[in-house]
Amino acid sequence: MERGRNGIEQRNSTYNVANSGLTEIIMALLADGLGPAGIAKLVGCCTMQVYRIIKPPMTLLLR
Repeated sequence: MERGRNGIEQRNSTYNVANSGLTEIIMALLADGLGPAGIAKLVGCCTMQVYRIIKPPMTLLLR
């Protein structure tokens, strides 16, 4: 049961970070040509968090 709670808390914290203005920073770095791994290292989060933040806008661009 705790694993599920931890997963939900981790997911919520990722979305809270995304809503705090980090999305604009990550998207600007991505536009400058920096890859997700480099962005994660620069910002100080894991690569999966970067992918979660850039995935929704990228799917809108591909439509």
